Amino acid sequence: KEEGVDILFGYPGGQAIDLFDSLYGQDGSCSHLAGDYIFRKDNYHVIANAVDIEKYSYNSILRKKIREEKKCTDKFIVMTVGRFTKQKNPYFIVDIINKLKSYNNDVIFWWFGNGAMEDEVKKYAEENNVLDVIEFYGASKKVNEYYSAADIFILPSLYEGLPVVGIEAQVSGLPTLFSNKITKEARISNYTKFLPIESPDIWAEEILGFLKFKREDNLKNINFDEYKIENKSKDLAGIYKSILNEELTKK
Repeated sequence: KEEGVDILFGYPGGQAIDLFDSLYGQDGSCSHLAGDYIFRKDNYHVIANAVDIEKYSYNSILRKKIREEKKCTDKFIVMTVGRFTKQKNPYFIVDIINKLKSYNNDVIFWWFGNGAMEDEVKKYAEENNVLDVIEFYGASKKVNEYYSAADIFILPSLYEGLPVVGIEAQVSGLPTLFSNKITKEARISNYTKFLPIESPDIWAEEILGFLKFKREDNLKNINFDEYKIENKSKDLAGIYKSILNEELTKK
């Protein structure tokens, strides 16, 4: 753009938003993948999607409380968060659930989100005889609490910028399975994997590989620094100051 800065970063859902239209010649993005796609060049700032670390950190008390309330203390809980849209690959998620049910009777699936495809996805789940193992929560404000109560998080999206929900899940210590269409920059945990989205069998097998996973072991291996809100706000403020100083120098 003429005399323009495009500084973009992610918001929940992994998309990018244009913050500035008329500053001075720099770009920014929530990830290198998104930046390369949007700007078609490599001279831009990456401003990672930040989260409230304290809010999304693992809480063993909440875990016990929720699982007792839901009467699922002895179940293995798989979880996803996302709109019911083609991007989030919801039919493939149902296929994964179908495989899981055939392999293990103790699996429950928690699905958070809503969207235009919700009714047809539920119909597909009914046709595949898996509605009895799925709990739909819609757009809940308590997702952070349910991360603590779940056992694994999956996001087999067709594409993403840098998914905030994936960062949130990892901050809570959940082992996380992403599709291989998602940028590797989304990994902040040693127990995060990227899988192809051709076969639900592969996903089911990987999920069940975490049946005996100890959450506490994972929490020791997570690097929160890159995604702390306070750190990212300082980075963004630094960019603002740099741009302003350049303009003041010109004058």
